[in-house]
Amino acid sequence: MATDQNNNLVFQRHNVGIRNVGSYQVSGWPWITGSTIDALEQHKITFPYVPKSFSVSLSGAGTIRLHFDSTASSLHVADQKHYITLATGETTSVTFATKCKDFWISAPMADSGYELIAELTNIPTTGMPTLTGSGITAHEAGSGITYA
Repeated sequence: MATDQNNNLVFQRHNVGIRNVGSYQVSGWPWITGSTIDALEQHKITFPYVPKSFSVSLSGAGTIRLHFDSTASSLHVADQKHYITLATGETTSVTFATKCKDFWISAPMADSGYELIAELTNIPTTGMPTLTGSGITAHEAGSGITYA
């Protein structure tokens, strides 16, 4: 407990932040977007605030991949399968209960489309580190997630 110089109890105001539990316990603000995406292209989705969770649905006939790094900046995204695939007739939507400031959507073979809804916190994305490491950008197994 915090006290002043006279040992009186002082209440402190808690602010939103990456490690502030209350920021994730309340209902999030809705944020919706979507687009078509051409074959062999990728879109970077940048959230205005850190999400509590987000869901992506396939809205086109082609396949899309969801990943946390650009396929152009890291060969490991494609080579090491650091992505989730959404395809017609298979899995067509996925929900991520994770915090991040951005992620990527790519269309590896044919034109397609996607719809996204996010549950945003009040946490500014400036407080969120860039995610790197095993399963995101690295190829070595078991190296764990690091923050750049």
